[in-house]
Amino acid sequence: MVTLLFNIIGSIGLVLLLAGFYIEEANKFKSHKVYSALNLTGSLLLVIYAWKLKGWIFVVLNIIWMFVAGWYLVNGSSKHRKKN
Repeated sequence: MVTLLFNIIGSIGLVLLLAGFYIEEANKFKSHKVYSALNLTGSLLLVIYAWKLKGWIFVVLNIIWMFVAGWYLVNGSSKHRKKN
């Protein structure tokens, strides 16, 4: 049952990251914050999943991904900032 739970967590994380990537590439976001929130949430779930599997390289990758997404969520992206 625990393994199923972690597989669901990993699958949701994967779907969130891929959904964010697809929607960003298709230029469907009105706000970059939604993209960053999807990345942050998806990578957090994948950290949990990778930790359970002891896939340390993926833990590190997703922690970095999570911090970058969090930074952009708080500070915004220069690509989406309004110019004066």
